[in-house]
Amino acid sequence: MARSFRTHVGGCLAGLTGLVLAGCGARSILETGTYQNSGHGDNDAGIDGSLDAPISDGPVYDHVNDINGCTPSTCDGCCAGDGTCLPGTGSNACGTGGYACVDCASYHATCNPTTHQCGPAEPCSPANCAGGCCNAQGQCVSGSDTSACGYGGQVCTNCGAMGMYCDPNGKYCTLQPTCSPATCSGCCNPDGTCAWGGDSTACGIGGQQCQNCSSFGAQCDPNSYLCVTVTPTCGPSNCAYGCCDPSSGNCLPGSDPMACGSAGTVCQQCVQSGEKCLPSAAGGGICQLVTTPCGPSTCSGCCDPNTAVCVAGADPVSCGYGGQVCQLCTDPNMICQSVWSGGGQCVLQAPICDPTNCGGCCDFTTWPPQCRSGFDPWACGYSGKACSSCDATQTCQPTPMGGGQCVGGSTCGPDNCPGCCNFYTYPPTCEPGVDPSACGSMGQQCMTCPPGGQCMLTPGGGVCSVPPPDAGTTCGPSNCAGCCTTTYPPQCVPGMDPAQCGSGGSMCSSCGPNQPCVPTSFGGGMCVVGPDAGPPVDAGTCGPWNCQGCCTAAGVCVSGQGNQRCGVGGQQCVNCTTNGGTCDAGQCVYPNTCPAPYGGCPSYETVTPPYTKTNVCSQDTLNKVVMACAGTPTPPGCELLLSSLQQSDPACGQCLWQFVGPNAPATCVAPYLSDTCNHQVACTFDCLNVACAQCPTDQSQTCRDDALASGGTCAGYTQGALCYQSALQQASFCNWPGDYGKWIYMVGNHYCGTGAP
Repeated sequence: MARSFRTHVGGCLAGLTGLVLAGCGARSILETGTYQNSGHGDNDAGIDGSLDAPISDGPVYDHVNDINGCTPSTCDGCCAGDGTCLPGTGSNACGTGGYACVDCASYHATCNPTTHQCGPAEPCSPANCAGGCCNAQGQCVSGSDTSACGYGGQVCTNCGAMGMYCDPNGKYCTLQPTCSPATCSGCCNPDGTCAWGGDSTACGIGGQQCQNCSSFGAQCDPNSYLCVTVTPTCGPSNCAYGCCDPSSGNCLPGSDPMACGSAGTVCQQCVQSGEKCLPSAAGGGICQLVTTPCGPSTCSGCCDPNTAVCVAGADPVSCGYGGQVCQLCTDPNMICQSVWSGGGQCVLQAPICDPTNCGGCCDFTTWPPQCRSGFDPWACGYSGKACSSCDATQTCQPTPMGGGQCVGGSTCGPDNCPGCCNFYTYPPTCEPGVDPSACGSMGQQCMTCPPGGQCMLTPGGGVCSVPPPDAGTTCGPSNCAGCCTTTYPPQCVPGMDPAQCGSGGSMCSSCGPNQPCVPTSFGGGMCVVGPDAGPPVDAGTCGPWNCQGCCTAAGVCVSGQGNQRCGVGGQQCVNCTTNGGTCDAGQCVYPNTCPAPYGGCPSYETVTPPYTKTNVCSQDTLNKVVMACAGTPTPPGCELLLSSLQQSDPACGQCLWQFVGPNAPATCVAPYLSDTCNHQVACTFDCLNVACAQCPTDQSQTCRDDALASGGTCAGYTQGALCYQSALQQASFCNWPGDYGKWIYMVGNHYCGTGAP
C-alpha cells in the first residue's frame, strides 16, 4: 500500500483543485502558550475555517484577510472583531502583525508592550504603563478611551462621568471631541472618535466624516478608503438556502438574527427592529415580529412544542401545517410530505427496494421499485442490486447469496461468473465451481483438486481442501486452503464459519460479536472488525466499514491485492488486466507508461459514501494522527499508526481507514454529491489513478494536471472535477491544505470525532 497511501491523496486533491482554483488562504502557528483561539467563526474562509482547534504543536491562528477589512498589510498591531486596527499593547487587545486581538485580562494576564504577547499579570504602574493608564482592576489600558483616560501609568479618569471626552492623542479629558483633519488620519465617527477608516461601516480618510458603505450595499476599499460597489459573488444561484453578507459577499446560513435571510437575498439584522429570525420553508430564515403565541393565525408551518416557535413543518421530526403542534413521523416508512398551504404532514410511503429488504434484485422500471426473484433473464440479479437484462448469449444462473447472475457470452470472469471459469473450452464456460475437477469461485480459473482432495463449498463456488490422511499428518498451509481446527488430529475446514474462520492453513479463529467471517480471494476467510454502529454487516454487504481490501460486484470483501480484484479501503474492486496492468499494494500500475491510456469508465463506477460515527476518535488520538501524518508525501509512521489503531482502537481505526488510498478525497465529499455527480467524480478519480499510477513521484502532480487539461488522457472526465469542486462549497473540511496530517485531522474530526465543522 506504500506508494498509493503516501502520495495519491494529495495528488488527486491538488490535481482537481488546481483545475478550478486560483489560490487559497495561508496559516501560521504562533509559538506562545498563553494565546488562545480567537475563534472568528463565520469570518474564517476556505480551509482555515476548520482547523481552529488546538493541536499538540501549539494554537493555530488565522492569517487571512477576513477580519472585516483589517489585514496584515494594513495593520501593524492587532485587529478587533469590528475591523478596527489597535496598537496591540492593551491587556484587552494584545497582538501584532494583523492577527486577531487577544483579551489577556480574561486569562488573568497582561500584555507585554514590547513583544505584544500575553504574560503574567504585573501591578500596573508608571514603570510598565508609560503610554497608558491603570484602570480600577489594576490593568494597563491604552488611556484613550472616554471611560478610561490618562497616561504615564496614572489612575485612569472617567471623562464620560464628567460629560467630557478623552483626547486620543494627549489622553486628557476635554469638553470638545478632538477628531479632525489635524488629529485623525482616518475618519471621524459621529461621537467625535477617530476610526482607522477602512471599515465598511466607518470608511474615510483625512479626518473627514466616516461613511457607512454597507448601508447602501457597498464596501470600503482598504487602499483608497472610499466606498466602492462590488460585483456580488453571492445570490440566488449559489446561495439558495441562505442569505448574502453585503460586506463580504459570502453566503451565510441565514438563521442568525444578525444575518437573517433566505433564497440568496441580502442578509438582514432582525435585532435592529426587535424581530426574530424564524426558519423559512425555503431554507435560511425570515425576520418576523413575534408578538403573539404560535398558532393557526400566525404560522403556516407548525408550532414547536418545546419553544412555541413557528417552524417550517417540513422535517420528519417536526412535521405539521396550519399552526398545529409539530408531529414526529414515527414509522420508518413515513415521510413529511409538503402541503400546498405550507408545512407538511406525515404520510406512509411504500418501502423502497434495497439490499435490506430484497434477496433478489430491484426492478427500478416500476414505482415504487419492486423486489424480483432475480432468476429471470429479463430481471436477473441478487442482494438487492438493480435488475439486469441478460443478452441473447447469456443465462441467469443462481448465486449462493440468492437471486441470480447473468452468465455466458464470449468471455468469463469475475463480472459474469459466480463460480469458476473453464478456459479449456472456447468460448470459456462458467462452471458452478463445486466439483473437485473444476473447483473455484468468484470468476477465477477452475482448479483440479489434488488426489484425495475435496472441493469445499464457499460463497460463490468452492475451494480445494486436502484433509490429513491419518492422525500423524498435521493440517497446515501445504494441504489446507481454509483453516485447521483445534481438535486432534487437526482437521481442514473451509474457514468460512464465524466460529471457525481462517485461511492458508492457519489455526481457525472464533470471530467476536458483530464480526463476520469474510471470504478472501485466496480461499478461506478472515474475521472483520466492524464499528459499533453504522451500516448493517451481513453476507451481502461490503464497504469501508468492514473491509480493508476491496469489494467485489457480489458484495464480498477480498484482500484487494489481485490483478483482477485490486483496491483498498472498501472501494469497488478494479480489474487491472483490462488495460494490461498489475496490482501493487491495492493500486493498479501499468508498466513503462506515464500517462497510461484509459480504456473508459464502467457504468457501475461509483463512490462509496463514508459512514459517520461521532466521538469514536478522541481529540488526543486525532492529535497523534495529525503529528504522525504531517507532510507530503506522508511519512511511514502515518501508515503504522493508522494500521495499529485497527487493533488498539478498532472503532476509531476503522472510521479513519475510510480516508486511506487514492479515492479518499472522493469518499470525503460523497454525501454532498448527487447520483449523477457521484458517478462523474468516480470516473474522474478512476481515470487519474489509472493514467498516473506508474509515474515517478516527482512527475505525479504534472501528470494529473496534464491528464485533465484539454487533449489530456482524462479530458473527457473534467465534469467530475467540477462536481467535486462544487461539493467542497458545502464540505469545506474536505479541502486539501497541502498536508495529509492536517487533511485527515479535519476529515476524521468531522466523520469520527466531534462532528465539526
